[in-house]
Amino acid sequence: MRLLLAFVSIVLLSGCTTSQGLYHWGNYEQAAYAYAKNPGEVDEYIESLDKIIVSGEEKNRVPPGLYAEYAYALMIVGRTDDAMLSFGKERDKWPESRRLMDLMIDGPTERDQETVDRANINDTVTDKGGAVADTELVEEAEASGTQESSIEEGSE
Repeated sequence: MRLLLAFVSIVLLSGCTTSQGLYHWGNYEQAAYAYAKNPGEVDEYIESLDKIIVSGEEKNRVPPGLYAEYAYALMIVGRTDDAMLSFGKERDKWPESRRLMDLMIDGPTERDQETVDRANINDTVTDKGGAVADTELVEEAEASGTQESSIEEGSE
């Protein structure tokens, strides 16, 4: 009976241990919250992210997205070269981020620009009735006071 009680106690107590988790987040939550409340304190945020990354690298447990977030913060303060290195680390560590990180490092390609251009074709807007109209025609119509007739012409 005592043996059974000891075994059950060990099993129950072993369930109380905490795991370290897959990634090292350090004080990320506190740092992100403080930065969200005071965006002007970006230098403190960068310092916090740097400490988390250094500690995570020691254990090979840097979370996905952290290098990229650090890089973005570096860009805010004008440390572009350091930011590009960090975007590169994110791309290399997390292959699924390659497309976005390449875009951040190299800028948009011709294909990316074509996609943006197609999305913005004619700089369209929707009027109150749900019809799509060309922005220039809407502006002309508003200026001349003949909004309805110009919108109808633009939607044909």
